[in-house]
Amino acid sequence: MKRRGILILYAAVCVVLSAAAVCAMLLNRSTPVEAAEAPAVTAFENAVTALEIVRDGETVTLSTTGDVWTMDGDGSIPVNDPRVQKMAVLAANLPAVRSFDAASGSLSDYGLDGSGILVTASNLAGESAVFQIGRETPAGDARYVLCGETVYLADTEDCAAFDYGFLELLAYDGMPDLLPSELKSLRIERGSFELELLYDETGAYPAYEDIFTWFIGRPYDTPVPADTRNAHALFYDVTGLYIYGCAAYRPDDYAAYGFDAPLCTAEVSYTDENGRVQTVRVSFGSTTDDGFCYVRFEDSEQVLLANAAIVQSVAYTVPSDLLPRQVCGILLETVTRLTVTADGETRVFEGEALSGDAFGSFYTALTEIVATDTAPDTALTDEPILTVSFERSTDHDAEMTLSYYRYDETRALAVFNGRRSQLVESLALDAVLELYAAIP
Repeated sequence: MKRRGILILYAAVCVVLSAAAVCAMLLNRSTPVEAAEAPAVTAFENAVTALEIVRDGETVTLSTTGDVWTMDGDGSIPVNDPRVQKMAVLAANLPAVRSFDAASGSLSDYGLDGSGILVTASNLAGESAVFQIGRETPAGDARYVLCGETVYLADTEDCAAFDYGFLELLAYDGMPDLLPSELKSLRIERGSFELELLYDETGAYPAYEDIFTWFIGRPYDTPVPADTRNAHALFYDVTGLYIYGCAAYRPDDYAAYGFDAPLCTAEVSYTDENGRVQTVRVSFGSTTDDGFCYVRFEDSEQVLLANAAIVQSVAYTVPSDLLPRQVCGILLETVTRLTVTADGETRVFEGEALSGDAFGSFYTALTEIVATDTAPDTALTDEPILTVSFERSTDHDAEMTLSYYRYDETRALAVFNGRRSQLVESLALDAVLELYAAIP
């Protein structure tokens, strides 16, 4: 009985202790613990209106009286306002993930011994702060920041907003953001060579088919249809030119960057939103060892940097690069009479002869041949392998001729509509001749 009483007593004690634990848990849940307030490097009540950035031995001063920033006290210098405004916002309220007091003599361990970025921020309300941004932490997600006697850990991306010098804080010149329909002309000049690209959807430059909207002007006497994809790529390479940075501002000698004898120049004429014709002209100078080309817009004080490979592609584009790959895309429904000469014999197709499966297969293969390469515009001496003359029901290009000449062992030269620079595979032409021979 005594042993049974002891067990009952132990059980009662356990029940009491368990109930106490449950009450303690409920009490803790009903009384939340206040989280420690995150530290901040700066906490201005008013917007920053003045900044001084000392970086890599260069000092840049920035100030504003409203929405426009001025750099180094010169209102004529174009400033990258979004970049500076972000810098000002973070200078006023720079958050940190934690802070600690730096031990004596340890600042060099954090890159805070004067080799980092020194920022001085102030505003018209009299608030000011000076802080220095040091090196990254080993994890790379934060940088050490010294303000007063305290070292903070601030987000790496926030700190990167201050990592700009004078040239990086400029607002760079650039091409307008254009649609092809706004283009009047794009001219590329390289020495005495000139290439002109045009865009038209109105029929101002008649093409032998309505599928064409891009045209090659000069060096041709009249606009010639261009390949849509290649023409648009050239248009984008020029009008969408990406600027990587600024190499110099107001240099003493622009010739040092190759602008006395530029690689090429590009001139874009376009119609603005008010219907006025505007012109932008840009020169491409010499290239750098790290793959950039110097760029200068007309009358600009900036020497900018663009991708050298893209610039050279623009500079050395020739008309044959822009011709349609499809050598002859004449639609059969526009043809009223077709004269074909092959192996010294000539046949004429018109009326019902322009239909039928055999003729259709031949005509489809003929008009689907694409150029695989280009050749110099050389004189033709041999007789053509195949000549096709088209008589059409169109208002323009009513008579057109396509001829193929043997160029080498594997290729043939196409001559169409005055062009004689496109090469096609002989196998493709042989297949067309076989289909022609199969027409009853």
